[in-house]
Amino acid sequence: LCFPALAEAYFLSEEDEKHSAREDQKKRLMAVMRNNAQSFIELAADYTRFGLYGEGIKILSLVEESAQKEEMSPLVWYYLGYYYEKINKTDEAAGYFKLGAEQDPSFVFPHRLESEAVLRKAASDSPDDGRAMYYLGNLLCSKDRGWEAIESWENAAKKEKYFSVVHRNLGRAYFRLANEVDRAIKEYETALECDGGDYKLYYELDKLYTSCGLDEKREGLIKKIPVHLLDNDIIAERIAAFYTDTLEFDKALEILRKTKFYPLEFYTEGRRIFEEANIGKGIALLNDGKTDEAIAFFKEVMNYPRNIGVGEPAKKSHAEAYYRMGVCFEKLGEMENAKENWKKAAEEEHPVWNALKY
Repeated sequence: LCFPALAEAYFLSEEDEKHSAREDQKKRLMAVMRNNAQSFIELAADYTRFGLYGEGIKILSLVEESAQKEEMSPLVWYYLGYYYEKINKTDEAAGYFKLGAEQDPSFVFPHRLESEAVLRKAASDSPDDGRAMYYLGNLLCSKDRGWEAIESWENAAKKEKYFSVVHRNLGRAYFRLANEVDRAIKEYETALECDGGDYKLYYELDKLYTSCGLDEKREGLIKKIPVHLLDNDIIAERIAAFYTDTLEFDKALEILRKTKFYPLEFYTEGRRIFEEANIGKGIALLNDGKTDEAIAFFKEVMNYPRNIGVGEPAKKSHAEAYYRMGVCFEKLGEMENAKENWKKAAEEEHPVWNALKY
């Protein structure tokens, strides 16, 4: 399983007069590489760190015999182009740089420091290759070089005008790093124009609109969501959040009741919306004089429906619900019940002011 040792055995077998011996060593090496682009790149890099570009080329050239050649990461071809450039074979280098630029950019996340020089060379030799600049931006961002990443993505966007992901990355960077909200919104909107079927773009753009208080924009965005995405739990969450924020609690609760949510670990946004919608509905009923109905919604806050995807914690925080139930019982003249609920609200641990104020 020692890749360099198997590679050395393969190189030595090239001097063997027996074709079968060479093929056997090649098969052994290919078997442990498992058609994995990262394995090929890492092994080739082991050689090229010592200036052995010929050996690096031999390793990466094995990819062309792989059954999954068409599915290989574009980085394989960029590295090959870079290595050929290093030995002054510019025609071969240009061919591989072109091949890298033509590959599917999905799920390409360069992480090696060596990749920076490779991608910069590809971009300089192929000025029309926006993909190389996009990949370079991803690499720089992963190394906490955000401003350089923005510059790289901006250059990529000039070449890849209809590539939604580069616009999305720019939108996220403008918002989180540069604090340029208007530019962030514009890039996200451009990304959606490029790919209206990417549910994450609706999710992230709605969060951005929400942070800016742009409810009209949010409503327009929701109307654009394709029908087949409406059942997606992330999309449903944002629609429910919009209805909760605009005080349309019945619509929000209908979505929350019928949707099965699959939150990531420690992600409780769906639960927060569930509590806020029920409390909001309860307050509205209380203001309309429907006190008994209001109590039912405040009580619902204490439940943990399985479809919301968040289990009941050991330490619960329902101070607001208890407080408002106390107000309801006070209106009904049931002071003992009112005091009991207020006592529960006061006895809870209150790590944040939001709960403590009740």
